[in-house]
Amino acid sequence: MENTILLVPLGRSMIMQTKNTPWTSPSLAEKSRDLTGRKIWTGKTIADYAAEARSENPDRPVIVADGRTHTISDLIDRATALARGLMELGLKPGDTISLQLPNWIEAAEIDLAAVMGGFVMNPIVSIYRGFELRSILNDCHSRLIFSPGIYRATDHLEVLREIREAVPGLDHVV
Repeated sequence: MENTILLVPLGRSMIMQTKNTPWTSPSLAEKSRDLTGRKIWTGKTIADYAAEARSENPDRPVIVADGRTHTISDLIDRATALARGLMELGLKPGDTISLQLPNWIEAAEIDLAAVMGGFVMNPIVSIYRGFELRSILNDCHSRLIFSPGIYRATDHLEVLREIREAVPGLDHVV
């Protein structure tokens, strides 16, 4: 039986798993050369693909939310502004930003802005509360978190207030 290769992009690196084998982490440079040579990995980011889509059709609908259709240009413009804003807050490429939002348009904008700014994106599911949130934010050294106010009867900002002192590297709550 032939092995199936699953590639999971993780920022600028990848992890490879072949079916029926344990997870392995080959040399990034070696894996990059192999995948690039076979034209499997182009080295492009989601921001590169978004820019290409915009150049082909700036009015291309990409998200429908709250009864409004958002175009690729809308998405890129908001993500660009957000990336600039994050840099003005002092975030630098390589810094980790966290996101604990439901599947809202803002999540797509934040994700694209993170790629544009070179930030490491750390998505956190909405059901996590104090203990899990504190552990995750400390483990990944998150400098900023995007959070809803109240969502599904949980006051996420109150949860963040309660754990804030236990997460010393968290500079910003948005």
